[in-house]
Amino acid sequence: MSVIIRLKGLPLTASASDVRRFFDGLKIPDGGVHIVGGENGETFVAFGSDEDARQAMQNNSNVLNGSSIQLFLSSKVEMQNVIERMRSERHGSGMGIDIGSVVAPPQLQQQQQQ
Repeated sequence: MSVIIRLKGLPLTASASDVRRFFDGLKIPDGGVHIVGGENGETFVAFGSDEDARQAMQNNSNVLNGSSIQLFLSSKVEMQNVIERMRSERHGSGMGIDIGSVVAPPQLQQQQQQ
């Protein structure tokens, strides 16, 4: 069973490889880094053992790519809820274009009417 740690403060420039280097020497299974992003720079990391997660917590307030990273014990349920919430917010925030609400410029409107 994996132990999940939640990171806050991850800079936009950081990648999963950067997160793995931040926890150098600790076992993070393949697919164990879940960068959520958002205004808090949230990421979830699954560790292979309780001991690895305990050691990982010692990196609280350490710097990654110029940003101080805050660490919190988490769970798979919390991770799934946050990921789902972020997906909903992105979908509902107008990041996609609703074609029905786009108004064509006058020249194009005239061409479409002909």
